[in-house]
Order: sequence, then C-alpha cells, then structure tokens
Amino acid sequence: MNPRIAVLLPRDWEAPGKAEKYLRYLNWLSQAGAEAVPVTSLSAFNPKAFAGALFTGGEDVDPRLYGETPQKNLRHPLHVSRDRDEFELGVLQRVLPKGIPVLGICRGLQLLNIALGGSLYQDLETALDTPVRHRKYPNQDAEHVVFLEWGTRLFALLGRRSIRVNSAHHQGIKKLGKGLRVAARSEDRVIEGIELPDHPFFIGVQWHPERYPSPASRKLVEAFVQATRAIRL
Repeated sequence: MNPRIAVLLPRDWEAPGKAEKYLRYLNWLSQAGAEAVPVTSLSAFNPKAFAGALFTGGEDVDPRLYGETPQKNLRHPLHVSRDRDEFELGVLQRVLPKGIPVLGICRGLQLLNIALGGSLYQDLETALDTPVRHRKYPNQDAEHVVFLEWGTRLFALLGRRSIRVNSAHHQGIKKLGKGLRVAARSEDRVIEGIELPDHPFFIGVQWHPERYPSPASRKLVEAFVQATRAIRL
C-alpha cells in the first residue's frame, strides 16, 4: 500500500491561477509512489491517518510569529495568511513528537524554522547586499547554485557537494531554530536547507524541487517517501 502523505495547502488552492502550482506537489509525490492527500485545515488532519507531512510554498509567514512587526517600505511587500500559519503550526505540533517524516519547501522551510524559535529576513533584497538572484518578477523562477554541507543528511541523500536549483523566494532564514542544522547554503551564504538531526526525517529546502526536474529532486522525494514507509498507521 502506498504511504499516505498530507500535503498542506491554503483553503483556496484550487482557485484559478493557483491550482496548477499546487497540483505539482501532489503529482511529485504520486510519481514517487505516495498517496498524496490535500489537507487545508487542522480539523481535517488526523496524525493517525498520515505517514508524512509536506509543507508547501505560498504566502509569507506572519512576522509577528517570530516577534517582529511587518516592516514598511520593503522592496517586496509582505503577503501573509495568519489562518494558514496557525493551521500548519498546529499540524507540526501533532506530527513532531511522533517522529512522522516532514518535508518543507520554500515557505515550508521558513515555517519549520519559525516553529522551532527561528526568524526570517522579511525581504532579502532589502536586508542583504547580495549578487545572487533568489527570485525573478513577476512569478518566475531564478536559478543559482546551492552548496550542501558535509556530514548532513541532505548531503548524504543527494550525493553531491553542489547542485543547481530553481529559486522563487524573497525571504530567508535569519536566526536558525533551536536544534536545527544548516544543510545547504547559496553562494551568498543564505541558508537554503535545514534539518533536525535527531528526527527520523525532518528536512526543509528553500528551492522548489517539485517543479524542477533533476536527479536531486528525484532523490529527495524518493527519500521522503521511503521514510514514510517506516511509519505504521
């Protein structure tokens, strides 16, 4: 039987202009042998029914969740959904103690970091003087190189010191959450991958492997699905 993985999505994920983007996550997992189930509210999530949780991309996480007020005059103004933030934080609170595999992508990585006490740069281009393009506008992916840290699980899974990734974010990790380890960085030292060493599978990546066909993308999703197979529901 294929493992059931909860794909955490905004309530309006099927709306025109959004559905195609979010369907990519479902297809990515399905192609790796998982049963990908859209979940849009905490009331719809039963940790006994899922062997894994995928935290997807989307809106910015509310800065008030890491003790900051939304900054004015950012180069790229914030778009937040506090309802989605609280839903996903609630899911994490349920799965983390049980050792259920977790994978965070883009916003997902940022939310995992905040849940463990970390913080974000509200806008990388405003906060950092960096030559690396982490996002193109409007609604296009940039590309850059990511360097994997020696000795990390992510390095072991992907088997490479560096990979080329797509990039579509304007925020990034400022303070690392408690217990987390940096697993990857871009050339400008922005954190691009995190993991929780003592957890069976807890990884976040800042890029979008679900829409960037590559050996690294395939290895990551296969490792995640394989980890969920060890969970007995």
